[in-house]
Amino acid sequence: MSVERIYQGERWYVYAAYYPSALMAKTAWERCDRKLILGPGEEGASVWRLAPHADPNHPMLPTGVPDSGTHHVVVAVSQDRRVLAKTERLLRDGTSFDPVPGFCDTMIQRRYRMMVGHRAYQLTHQPGGGSQRIRREEGKGAHVFEDGQVRESI
Repeated sequence: MSVERIYQGERWYVYAAYYPSALMAKTAWERCDRKLILGPGEEGASVWRLAPHADPNHPMLPTGVPDSGTHHVVVAVSQDRRVLAKTERLLRDGTSFDPVPGFCDTMIQRRYRMMVGHRAYQLTHQPGGGSQRIRREEGKGAHVFEDGQVRESI
């Protein structure tokens, strides 16, 4: 039940599921990190765990999840449909939902920015595949803005 979007003239896929607790979402995210093994030629995916928050200065980006103030979301973005299908299977213990277009676009922009940065790094350093894990202390998340920019909590 992934969503297909076009960004920068390219096809992207977004899959999202929600969980009733932070622990369940964290377990699902960690499972993806551990088991999402790429085959030859597969593009990869970005997988994020998003927690609800009640900061009136930075309202939560609408996701499309029912009652977003209580659910924890895990979202995956990829240009490779097969990789996203693997991710969907890894997140099957959550409740999938159709994310709203603005949320999809924001997460695609975030993935796109990370890929562009990674490619620039490869041009000046050692080329090859790789992954990036960003783990923040519990309760010290970052805020994702509509343009895909991320600002750390203070």
